[in-house]
Amino acid sequence: MKMHDVIVVGGGIGGCGVAALLARKGLDVVLIEKNKTVGGKCTSIDRDGFRIPSYIHMMARADRGPCAELAREIGEPLEWVRLGDGILNLMGQELAFKGGGIATSVLKYLRTFKFSLRDILGLVGLIIDGKRSEEKVEKEFDGLDMETWISRRVRNRTLNAVMAYVNAATFCIPFSEASAAEFNFIEKGISEEGAPLGYPAGECGAIPDTYLQGFLKAGGLSRQAVVRRIAVEEGKACGVALEDGEVIKARCIISNAGIKTTVLDLMEEKHFSPDYLQTVRSFKGSWSGLVVKVALDRKITDLKACIYVPTLDHVGYFRKIQRGEVPEEMYMWVTVPSNLSPSLAPAGKQIICAGYTLPWRPDADWTPYVERTLETLQKIFPTIHDHTLWKDIVTPADIEKWVGREGRLIEVAQTVDQVGKNRPSIISPIEGLYFVGSDVGKRAVGVELAAQSALLCAKEVARREFGKQA
Repeated sequence: MKMHDVIVVGGGIGGCGVAALLARKGLDVVLIEKNKTVGGKCTSIDRDGFRIPSYIHMMARADRGPCAELAREIGEPLEWVRLGDGILNLMGQELAFKGGGIATSVLKYLRTFKFSLRDILGLVGLIIDGKRSEEKVEKEFDGLDMETWISRRVRNRTLNAVMAYVNAATFCIPFSEASAAEFNFIEKGISEEGAPLGYPAGECGAIPDTYLQGFLKAGGLSRQAVVRRIAVEEGKACGVALEDGEVIKARCIISNAGIKTTVLDLMEEKHFSPDYLQTVRSFKGSWSGLVVKVALDRKITDLKACIYVPTLDHVGYFRKIQRGEVPEEMYMWVTVPSNLSPSLAPAGKQIICAGYTLPWRPDADWTPYVERTLETLQKIFPTIHDHTLWKDIVTPADIEKWVGREGRLIEVAQTVDQVGKNRPSIISPIEGLYFVGSDVGKRAVGVELAAQSALLCAKEVARREFGKQA
């Protein structure tokens, strides 16, 4: 039986990325993905001349972030479109923001927000916090949640609400659980690099497609199959067993299936210590999400992206959805991909995407949330229903079918106790077994979190297993 160098289980952004990086180093790599397309939650759909995202994304650092860095390292650069202007829609009042981070943008609207002198000084403090060194951020914000950090600096009700909704769009967890340190690392990267929020010119699926192209060009082997078991012999990961019974051998295994799925479903518990198993079981995932995409027969807005804030009572809003109630309006992160890259819609037409986070509930009826989303969208875009060609809906139930684990958008959320030194390592306790993906990434957000983990994982695997330096 042939012995490969590396098997990568799962073709999400982390899996495709690390496979391409290692193949580029001359290693014999096999990438195994259960779905017909690679990319995980970062994929695209072609329909009636439109190219739309499977979910909803905006890359925090675009052409200067880890997604672009990874593409350059494999020799397949991505084309990016920068956001430029965005809109904060505060209960119907539109406030444009341009460049800088969130706090810098809000500072432009002191009169609108009716800040006191204390609040102004506090907001300046937030900006200063975001410019501290990594060492100071880790020291001063370790264990501090977003809600506590913001309220210590600024007690303005409007700003606290805005930041709560920005937090939900960023981390997909409640304000009181998200890490202030992690947010500051992300904000620092955005503000120092000119706020290059952006979008792949060829839509979200262009990212994994580019990585896969680089992987195949470097001689990698891609297979569509379901992995049922990761094999361990004499304490070392040495291969995988597929659903049809085929066994593939390799010197090391990299799993992009998620750390919980890998340890608890794809391996026998006897290979891990009780303490490690308990740690893995205790990892807390993020919330799930709901996404609505609307194809239009004409262009109805010049907007590129928008955060919609429906109420200043963010505490009441999130408690309501945690109880399973439907708010009068939904907070939303809105993107208009065809305004960023016109080729994503037929000439003269438009695609609008809106999404938000929701806690998972088994057997929930998501229809009322979809209906309320469409009602909220009409408040933002009054003529949207008059020009709708079709809608594509993704509910938490759909996400659960696609990614498993109750549709968690991130399997290990960026809570205060799951970042920094407490973030799961890409190196497992089993020799020859590694993890890659958003659950082991850090100091980034969403898709960039997964790409960042691929860059780190590739370096570690190449060095530890094959003696290759970066």
